[in-house]
Amino acid sequence: MNFDELLEKLDGFDHYYQSELKSTLDELELKRKKAWKVFLTILCCAVALVGSIFFITRNEDFTVVSGFLSAIVVMFFFGRIIAIRKRAKLSVMPKLCSSLGFKYHPEARNSGLGAYSELSLIPSYNERKLEDEISGQIEEVDFNLFEAKLIRVTRGRKGKKTRTTVFRGLLCCFDFHKEFNGTTVVSRDQTMIGNLLSGFMHTGERVKLEDPEFEDKFEVYSTDQVEARYLLTPGFMERILNFSRSGTAANLQFAFQNGMMFMAMKNSKDHFEGDGHNLNDPKYIESTIKELAFLFEIVRDLNLTQTTKI
Repeated sequence: MNFDELLEKLDGFDHYYQSELKSTLDELELKRKKAWKVFLTILCCAVALVGSIFFITRNEDFTVVSGFLSAIVVMFFFGRIIAIRKRAKLSVMPKLCSSLGFKYHPEARNSGLGAYSELSLIPSYNERKLEDEISGQIEEVDFNLFEAKLIRVTRGRKGKKTRTTVFRGLLCCFDFHKEFNGTTVVSRDQTMIGNLLSGFMHTGERVKLEDPEFEDKFEVYSTDQVEARYLLTPGFMERILNFSRSGTAANLQFAFQNGMMFMAMKNSKDHFEGDGHNLNDPKYIESTIKELAFLFEIVRDLNLTQTTKI
């Protein structure tokens, strides 16, 4: 389904947008602009204040303290801008997803994050932030998608905590209409040492495939060598390679287990946020629709509706 075909499915949403949502977004955009002006004013005042304190007192400790307090104030006012954009998203996403027959939850409630960890599609973590869960069916293919930010917390010799983001991106799973019993994991190809260490993390044995480009980009591990080749047909590998060239899927890893295809796409983008457009700009809605179209592209590009997957 292309973008124009997707727009045809949203006739009901267009009426809702014109009759109810547009006025709400107009109001939120006015508030956002006012909040942005206040933020810039506070930021300039904070910079001027900290700079003046340093040049007057020449006291580094006092300057650091004043800078820290000023940063807290500045972040508070920046948080007001984020809150307004979040209100806009909560006005748009539920109705937009409903128009496509999907369910939307601001927070990922039934994420099944454990499956992604078990399959080693995501690294170990201590903290998590999960949001924008979307679930539903596309051409009889059930799916679940959500955005994840995973953080690993470590302690140094002096007990100081360090928080490192180890994964940020999209996690999704789709019905894979092809019978299989084992587990097959397809991870990114790394250095020789990286692949060796990665091999200890995965269940099953390394699978060698005949496609040199696919072999160069991915490492395959499976509990069943024959089944892995049954799943990863030459045609399917070609579609995966083409799909992984898109920006969102550039760091794709995936796995097959329990009749499902699990996908992890690491990227730094905040999804479903309107790409920074003004809240009442039609491009704000358009960019969100294009991100939802990505779900249709997965089903279409990977041919998930076909039982043979040839």
